[in-house]
Amino acid sequence: MGSLSSLITPTCRVATPNDAETIAQILASAFADKMRVTFGERVQEALPLLSDVYRRILLDGWDGALLAEADGRALGALLLEPPGKVRHYVAQIPRALARFGVCGFVRAAIGEFLFEYYLPQRDEAYVNSLGVLPEAQGRGIGRLLLHAAEDWARRKDKRRLTLYVAANNAPAVHLYESFGMSVQRVMRSRISARFFGIGEWLYMVKRL
Repeated sequence: MGSLSSLITPTCRVATPNDAETIAQILASAFADKMRVTFGERVQEALPLLSDVYRRILLDGWDGALLAEADGRALGALLLEPPGKVRHYVAQIPRALARFGVCGFVRAAIGEFLFEYYLPQRDEAYVNSLGVLPEAQGRGIGRLLLHAAEDWARRKDKRRLTLYVAANNAPAVHLYESFGMSVQRVMRSRISARFFGIGEWLYMVKRL
């Protein structure tokens, strides 16, 4: 018989500032390979800085951070791109320099820029990150979060739900296509290919 959490239908809610650490942990686990490239063997040391960024964003009143839960445990997270995120990353620069040194900071800054930075247009609800804990995958949690993101986008009068996904991430591409998203363009990056082994990114769109 499965565990209790596997028998309970996951639900989705808007995250609060108290969820910042949980969001950081989920995304670090879901994107473990990219986190190792960005922070080396010091991923755990980076989590407090990332948590603080998410906490500051949520304290600004941002309601586009979503959590999927079952049996009181957070299993997945989705972040729609918030306004003013860059200033919260900039606020972490002194702590990051002190923790990682100049070389480590430059490596982390390049990795975070490649993985995080995007400036959406006004009619666009952009999914910055969607992560599900490895042990919770296959339960429809990613789709649940996407539906919640679409509902959010419609409430905000957005015309498109968009995201970038690595072209070689076949399971994610399949999920987004089955959700009704289609590839609008392909972005090629030599820097991303060198850092993450990802030479092509797909810009996918669902019109609302």
